[in-house]
Amino acid sequence: MGHAEELHPEHKVYPYLLRELKNERANQVWAMDITYIPMAKGGCT
Repeated sequence: MGHAEELHPEHKVYPYLLRELKNERANQVWAMDITYIPMAKGGCT
């Protein structure tokens, strides 16, 4: 496993719930990423 793929022991891994879903039409599946990455000088302005 590469460095970026190593799991931290305190971080929970959630299952991929859409694996068996057949995406057959527009707007059937939506996704979002709420990752927070702290930066030394704050966020984008």
